Amino acid sequence: MIARKEVPAEFETWNRLNGAPEGRVWAKSGRVIKYLSWRQRSRLRGMYGIQPNSPTRRFEYPWAWHAGKLSPGLDVLEIGGGLSGFQFSLSRSGCRVTNVDPGMDEQQWPCTPEAIETLNEVFGTSVRLIHADAASVHLPACSFDRVFSISVMEHLDEPVRRAAMGKVFDCLRPGGKAILTVDLFLDLAPFTPRLTNRFGSNCDIRQLIEVAPFRLLEGREDELFGFEAFSADRILQKLPDLLVGVYPVLAQCLVLEKPMTA
Repeated sequence: MIARKEVPAEFETWNRLNGAPEGRVWAKSGRVIKYLSWRQRSRLRGMYGIQPNSPTRRFEYPWAWHAGKLSPGLDVLEIGGGLSGFQFSLSRSGCRVTNVDPGMDEQQWPCTPEAIETLNEVFGTSVRLIHADAASVHLPACSFDRVFSISVMEHLDEPVRRAAMGKVFDCLRPGGKAILTVDLFLDLAPFTPRLTNRFGSNCDIRQLIEVAPFRLLEGREDELFGFEAFSADRILQKLPDLLVGVYPVLAQCLVLEKPMTA
C-alpha cells in the first residue's frame, strides 16, 4: 500500500508518544542550543531529532512498528538505520537491535560506533551498529526475527539492492518478517521519462521480492511499482488522498515473510 495523507489515529498516538518523526522541534534551534555538546543537543531533541526526516515518516514509522508485531526478546535488524530514532524505539521495546549502515555522510549524520554508543547512553538503549553496507555485510544465517528497511532500497543501485535483499532473506529465521517502505519518486519513471534523480531511482518491487522465495504478507499489488496491477495513471488520480513528501515522493509499504519451510 501507499501511505495515506489521513494518518490513522493510532499512528498519531504512536508518533506523539515517541516524538516522531521530527523530535522535539522546539529544541532544534535557538541561541542556547548551539553552545551545547552533541550529547546535550541529542538529549534535548529526542530520538527522532538527530537525523532529518521526510514528512512521509509520519506514516512510515508507526506503520512499520505496528506491522512488525514486536515483542520483547526478538532479534531485530534495521538496514540503513543511520542515526534515525526508529532503531532506538525498537531497542526500548525490549528487542535486541542491530543497525547495518555504512555511515556514508559523516559530516551531517556521523553514523559511527562512537555516535551510536553515545546515543545509547543518552536514550538508555543498546543498539549495536555494524559499520558496513547491506550487500556485503556478513550476517549469520537464520539469526533475526524481523528486518526493517525504512526508505533505503530506492537509494541503492540495482545490483546492490538485489544483493541486500538476498542477505535479508538468508538472515531471517523461518517465519521471520521483513518490513519495508520504499520511496516512489513522482519525478521519475513511470511518471516521467527520467530514470534517476539525486536520491536514487524507482525500483521494481516485484523483482525485489523475487530475489528470494519471500511471501508477500501485506502490500497492495496495485500500489507497488513493478506489479502488473500497478498503474501510474491511477496513482496520480489518487494523489489528493496520498501523503506526498517534499522530493516529491510517495511511500510504498509492504511486509514479506520467509516461509517456514525455507
